[in-house]
Amino acid sequence: MKKIDLKPKRVPDSWGRLPFGLMWGHTISMGQFEECVTISRAFDSDYLLKGKYCLAKVPIKGFVEKINKTSDLSRAISYKKKDPEYFELGICVPSSCSANMADNLLKTIIKTVFNQDIKDNRTVDEQYCKVDEPIKLRPIDIFAILSSIYGQQFIEK
Repeated sequence: MKKIDLKPKRVPDSWGRLPFGLMWGHTISMGQFEECVTISRAFDSDYLLKGKYCLAKVPIKGFVEKINKTSDLSRAISYKKKDPEYFELGICVPSSCSANMADNLLKTIIKTVFNQDIKDNRTVDEQYCKVDEPIKLRPIDIFAILSSIYGQQFIEK
């Protein structure tokens, strides 16, 4: 029986999907954060592929505005008394990708699959991206943590 390597398939599988109930106001699909950030594969001594999770904000205001406002669906979308402006989508890209590269990738996929252009909005921002890396603590951080632990012991006595 032939062995199949499933690791290459983990990146797209960790992406969010259009959620059930989009027309009822569910405007977020987080994807699989843990699956994405635990991706780690060395291709040679010089390159380690790691997963980078980003929460993208895809503008959907134009899509929502096109819906017939007299339908039951449109009343459901506006349950917050306001049409949603964004759909939040979890995506997984290689850690070497910048937010700008991930933004271009997502816009290309949306253009290809849905035939919709997103020109003026940035969908991916670096502040909403995460790579699983060890936490780097400065000496003052370590001092603050230890002080709070030992300080609490003295207060309890």
